This record gives sequence, C-alpha cells and structure tokens, in this order.
Amino acid sequence: MGTYLSTPVTEKCEESGESLDCPEVPCAWGVVDMQGWRKSMEDAHTAETNILLPKAESGGGGGGGDDAPISDAKVFGVFDGHGGPEVARFCQLYLVSVLQKQPSWINEPLPTSPESSSLPNPDDQDACAATPVGKALRSTFHALDRMIDDPSRRQEIMQLRTAKPLAGERKEALNIPPPKDISHIEPPEFYKRTSMATVSIDGNSSSSASSNPIDNEDEKQKGQSDDSTATTETTVVETDSHDVDDKDNSSGDDPPPNDDSVDVEDDDSTEAIGKEEASRIDQDMMDEDDTPSKQATSGVGSNPRKVATMFQKILSLGGGAGQVVVEVDSNMQPVRPVQNLGPNARQPTLVHQGRMICNLPDHHIHAGATAIVAVLTGRILTVANAGDSRAVLCRANGVVQPLSFDHKPQQDRELTRITQAGGFVNHFGRVNGNLNLSRSIGDLKYKQVPGIPPSDQMITAEPDIMQVALLPGDEFIILGCDGIWDCLSNESAVEYVRERIDDKSPTEIGKEMLDDIISVDPRVTQGIGGDNMTVMIVDLRPSDRSWRKNRDLTSEDDVSPNDEK
Repeated sequence: MGTYLSTPVTEKCEESGESLDCPEVPCAWGVVDMQGWRKSMEDAHTAETNILLPKAESGGGGGGGDDAPISDAKVFGVFDGHGGPEVARFCQLYLVSVLQKQPSWINEPLPTSPESSSLPNPDDQDACAATPVGKALRSTFHALDRMIDDPSRRQEIMQLRTAKPLAGERKEALNIPPPKDISHIEPPEFYKRTSMATVSIDGNSSSSASSNPIDNEDEKQKGQSDDSTATTETTVVETDSHDVDDKDNSSGDDPPPNDDSVDVEDDDSTEAIGKEEASRIDQDMMDEDDTPSKQATSGVGSNPRKVATMFQKILSLGGGAGQVVVEVDSNMQPVRPVQNLGPNARQPTLVHQGRMICNLPDHHIHAGATAIVAVLTGRILTVANAGDSRAVLCRANGVVQPLSFDHKPQQDRELTRITQAGGFVNHFGRVNGNLNLSRSIGDLKYKQVPGIPPSDQMITAEPDIMQVALLPGDEFIILGCDGIWDCLSNESAVEYVRERIDDKSPTEIGKEMLDDIISVDPRVTQGIGGDNMTVMIVDLRPSDRSWRKNRDLTSEDDVSPNDEK
C-alpha cells in the first residue's frame, strides 16, 4: 500500500468562480483538493471560463453579428499526478493555451447548440473524436507530451516539482513541437504481429483476434508464413486485484519519508522475485525434462504445460493468482531474448531467469498525470479522458450520465495495445511491472518505442472523447481524480452533491465530501480513502440555488444608504 503519513494532511486548497453572463449555460464552479495520507500532493486542476470562441456554428464569436449573443467556451480539468507533481502542474499551466492553438479549434466551426449541428452518439468514440472539439482535445493531449519531452523545457518542468503554481495561474504555450515524422522508421517486429495467445495456469491456451485492422491482415497471412519464421504472440493478463496504490512503482525520485511517515509493506509490490527463487524455478523446470542438455536444446517452453508450470510457480511465490503476460512464439515457446546490451527501446521487455523485466531506457522526466478535461462550448459538452480520473453529469431529476470510462491495463483494448508495443502486464495489473495505469500525459519512458505512433505506445496520452448536449434541466457536473472514485460510485457522488447543492456552494460541498471519504487508516482500508483527493463541481443552475439567493440578499442588506449614492 505504499508509504503513508502517520497522520493525514487535511488542510484544503479551494478555488471557485462563476460565469453568469453566458446566454446558453451560465454556471458556477468550485474545486477543492487535499493531500490526505500521501507524503506529497501531486494533483492539479484548471478552470477557465469566458474563452472567446474563434468560430461558432450558430451565433457566437465567429461572426454571428453585433446583435447575436456571444458564445464562449469553458474548460475544466483535473490532473492526477504520479511520480511527482510536475506533469500535472504543467498541464494546469498550459492546457488551455495549447487547446486554443490547435488547428481544429481555430479553423473549424465549433458547435454551440444541438440545433446548429448533428451531434454524434455519445457512445461512438470515433465519431466524438472526429468532432472539431474532439480533435482539438486529442491533439492537445499529445502536444502536451511533446512539450514535456522538449529538452528546452526540462529545467522548467524540474522546477515545477517543487514550485506549485498559484491558483488560477496560466501560461501562454509558445513553440509547441510539431508531431514527429515516423514514416521512415521501421517499427520493431513485435509491433507487426497479429494475435493474442492466452496461457492460463492450468496449461490451456487460446487465441483471441484483435479488432485492430493490422491484426486481421496479419492473421490472414499467418498460414502462409514459413515454419522456420514463427509468428510472435503474447499472452494476456486478467486479474481481479484492486490496486489503489501509487500509479508509478518505478521512480526513485520520491524524497525519503520524514519522521511523520510510515512505511507499509506493499501488498501489490512489483518487485521481481529474487535470484534464489528464480534459480529454483529454473532448476525445477530442468528436472521435469529428461536431461539438462535436452532442456538447453528444447527451451523452457517446449510445451504449454511447462510454460504454465513455470508461471504457476512464479505466481505462487508472488502470492498472486490468475494469468501472466508472457511473450511466446506460435509454437507456444517463450521468446528467447537476444543478448542484452543494456536498455533498448526496440527491445522493451526481457525474460530473465523465468521472469519478465522492463528493458526500456530511462527518461529525464519520470512523472505523469491522468487527465479528465471537460470543454463547454455553448450547450455542447465535450469530455476527454486519459486514465482513471472521471467525470459525471447529473441530468434533470438526478439522472446520472457517465462522461468517461476508466482505462486500466487489464482491459482487452488496453492489453492489446500494450503487448503490441512490446510491453507486458503482470498479475498485479502493472505495465512492465511498474505503472498501474495505461493512459496518461507524461510517463515518457513508456512512449519511446521507435516506429510506433503515439496513440499505439504501451502508455499513451490518447484520450477517449465523449460529446453530449446539455439540456435545460441538467443540474451539475462532477470531475475528480481516482482518490474520489475509489470511495464513491458515480451514483453515490451525484446523490451526495445533489442533496447539498441547493443550500451549499460547490466548494463547501467539496470540503465536506473530502472530510467524509478520507480513510481513518488506509492501512486498514487497503488504501481506499488514502490517496490525494481533488473534486470539482460545476453547477449548471446557479441562479436557482437558495444559498446564492440568501447571499445576494445579505449583500443587499449590508449596503448602507451612503453606499448606494
């Protein structure tokens, strides 16, 4: 469960604002964050309203005429950092500016109402991503990655590790690096393989076709390939373990715990098994064959039963259960690694003494951040998500509509991408034994396999996009990091806010929520309620709230006759 403080830091940072003049969707918002039991605060957020639209399909700032109502854009985002706060803080500073510089944001008419354009089905990810705002958000996430990777910004990012931006601080994005041309780079051979083979601990195997067009084409050609050139395949992992610990288990940059911190044994530790245990597995596998010489000739994985036996023993030593990702060829033999000449991005994974290890070169920037960003253009709400932060909309009468879905390494779609990029997922659900997430901004160590586009790297900033139209009765939006959603379901979070939003401001509700869900002791709750917490509430009906009316009346009563003159 990682390292926790002996007592939590419950002081809260809050920020609030309102945009009441927007003709389509006036709103008020508040965000509250709390460090909690963690030894540092790595979350960040952004909230900016009254962003003039360069072009709008109906009315708005794109030439609707002097008498037309002025449409604006609003951007709300929560960034859950890991391995350090610097990437989350970088997103806070630059995301809005980067978004405004994207070609689809500048050059394409942005929808502001359902009547002005035909909206895609919210469940159609491809259609939502093809909208102007969807394209702008997608390119923004990847542009932030390129900026973080820019050597000229390295010092700035390192400074953000210790220098927290001021509330509401933003920066202009200058010199955004263009996308890299990889058309001349030959991708590694494993990226071209097609199918996924699953070896379970009982020795059975199965294959599942991927929905990737590349996969289908390679599957057609598999039967035509010569027996001497076996196709590389990869087993997959399915695990039920619930991991609410640190996203990154690889960085050594965290400061040593102070006197107020307590080291807790990590039940989800991804430390590789020791040499002694690995040697015992190797010896056991050798004993199961006829002679050592035959073992050396036929290989550890000469049949699926032996592969399963080996990984069953690894699992038993690690105290886990389920399936393990391991790269095998078409004959179900583990791929024998070439001589390791050091970390190599073209050889991201090695098998050493019966265990898989990460072989990616290190990167100067170790940190990363999941991102949930909501963009409101008139009455059109577009949400981009990369990772396991989350957004949810409360429609009229308390109807709950999810605006995002978590990304986890064990999911089929995520596993397919990870393994096709040469990575693996262990039985704790960690990519290459380190990250327990599959999408994020930053984490550049896992985005450097040559010849593979950014959207296909084992960890990617590629967001899922959802777009919906807001209706007159819609009530509020909640955005939060996984520290919130580990404790509350979408429905319970909406119910919590809805019970209070008439009488309390968004920041008051946020502070109360964090106090209610923080764990008394994360060592007892298996980490639930022990994470950094950030919650943002966007009230879509601020003028209807009793607390606001009472505040306005109080303000009027406080005005003296002399003040009115």
